[in-house]
Formats: sequence, structure tokens, C-alpha cells
Amino acid sequence: MQQHSGAIIGQSAVSRPNQNLGEVSDVITDEAQTVVGCVVGTGGIFEIGDKNIFVPKGQASISIDGINVDLVVDLDAAVFRTDAKLD
Repeated sequence: MQQHSGAIIGQSAVSRPNQNLGEVSDVITDEAQTVVGCVVGTGGIFEIGDKNIFVPKGQASISIDGINVDLVVDLDAAVFRTDAKLD
């Protein structure tokens, strides 16, 4: 089933132990419009001071539970938050 990439923007990003990581702020595609990953904003308050972290497609999956859509990241929350910031 094909989905519009915008459907995940604004949704929660969680780790495998179901820890909140932040919110999906963008979907990154290559020249062929193939999704290569997502950007997750984390650590800020009301998006002020957010740290934007790129999550490669291979380290995440989409979880749909009824009406809830989440990006599930294959990293522990502590490891995720120490990742490099995007400029």
C-alpha cells in the first residue's frame, strides 16, 4: 500500500521500548523521490531549542495502531539523543 510521505510529518517518533523521542518534522527523499529517511525534532519545548536528528530509513519503521501513526526508531532514547545535530 502506498502512502503519502506527509502522513508521517507531525507524528510521534518512539524507540523500541516505546520511549518518546520527539516528532517527525520532515521526510527526506533522493533524486528519484525514494524515501531515504526522516528528520525527528527532539529535546525542545514547543519546538524552541529542538535538536533535529536524521533517521535513516533502515533504522526505523512506521507503526499504525488504529488511528495512531508512529515512527518507530531502532535505537534506545539515550543513544538517539546523543546523535549528531543537523544543520
